[in-house]
Amino acid sequence: MTNYITRQVKVTKLQHGIKNLVFAIDNPITEVINLFRSSMIKISGWVLYEEKPVSVIIKQNTLEKYVHCDVVRNDVISLLKKDAEACCGFVTSLTYPNSFKVGFLINDEPVWVATIDILPAPKILFGEKGHLFLDNDYNKSVEQYTGRTLIDSESLNIWYNYFLNLENHSQKNNYNYLFTLAPAKELVFPLYYPHRKGTITPVEQFLAAFNKFNVLYPLNELQDDGELTYWKLDTHWTDYGAGLVTNLICNQIGREQKNPFPFSYVVQKLNGDLGSKLPTLTTQNILRADFSESKKLKIFDNKIINRGWIQVYENPNASINEKVIVFGDSFTVNMVPYFVQFFKRVVHVLSGARIDYDIIEHESPDHVICEITTRFLIQPPEINYTVSDDCKRKIDGMSLPEQGEYINSLRHDNIKQHCFYIEKTLNRLKKTKSSINTSMAKV
Repeated sequence: MTNYITRQVKVTKLQHGIKNLVFAIDNPITEVINLFRSSMIKISGWVLYEEKPVSVIIKQNTLEKYVHCDVVRNDVISLLKKDAEACCGFVTSLTYPNSFKVGFLINDEPVWVATIDILPAPKILFGEKGHLFLDNDYNKSVEQYTGRTLIDSESLNIWYNYFLNLENHSQKNNYNYLFTLAPAKELVFPLYYPHRKGTITPVEQFLAAFNKFNVLYPLNELQDDGELTYWKLDTHWTDYGAGLVTNLICNQIGREQKNPFPFSYVVQKLNGDLGSKLPTLTTQNILRADFSESKKLKIFDNKIINRGWIQVYENPNASINEKVIVFGDSFTVNMVPYFVQFFKRVVHVLSGARIDYDIIEHESPDHVICEITTRFLIQPPEINYTVSDDCKRKIDGMSLPEQGEYINSLRHDNIKQHCFYIEKTLNRLKKTKSSINTSMAKV
């Protein structure tokens, strides 16, 4: 266990409106640092007012600290090319502060020029070659990777029942299933990760316990294509990585594709879900697929954000005249456009691999694809899952006017065709069944 804490330092300049005041704060700067609880933050810089140094004020809560300029800064005088006093530099420190202000005493009045905030660190780890990794997350990614957090026996039993139900249901209803385990980025790039992998982790437990079921773990293939498959600044695989895994799935279920990458790709500068947590804007050039042709084939979208999202696509020109249902987490978002190009009908449910068997009964699919990323393995899925519960949770979080607007947005010309999914979205809400029936009666 580390004996330091990680914190984010944020420096914000303040407008002061004082003429002939020039200064610079050299330290601290906006960055992420490691601190011991007894660590001291260095504060240094220089200041000149009307070409003379003035006293520095540092205010933390109600306490004020005055610092005199006693450091010769010939570099400043040379840069300014002015006949000013060279002893204009200052340096001091504070012991593990939370937040403080820096100012200067001008005409016996404080003039504040910057605020420095010491904030909780973002949930990121800095790896090699610019790779960022998830840290301090609810699923304890670091502890899982190092083997300190494992799947407990009760959860393994729930997973076993999950697969047993899926196996039996698929045989009874004559469809193929494939469970895909999406590797966390640290598993694909262990040499870039700042921790050593444990011998036994939840992944090894899972693969050993359920190897008799239809499980795809595409680690080797993703590692072979390396940097093309995962972002440096994101937890997810790239559009290319998603296509690679989708192609492996198609091969696994006996539906090989002659053109597994049917999209054009463009380079975009993006910051990713980890890069966006950094204190300063950090971006990466990334290959993005043009999914517009697949998006045109969407015929239903319940517009729920994240868990509970249901989408339906139909492609009359698909090479495979079959239905696919995809139950998965956010890793499936950029997999679905590939499936849409290959299969005649695709239903996508953002459920985190939890299976809504009502949807399978409704669709009578040829294939069911389940996907989950490795960090979620320690939380087994509910056996009697319905996506309606996720939808209710999201809609309950809306205001009453937002709920009314949302319900109305689900009404459209093809409501008879999609009434099953409208019902799935709304049937757990109080006082909404009448709204659904009213909408259907209008058709």
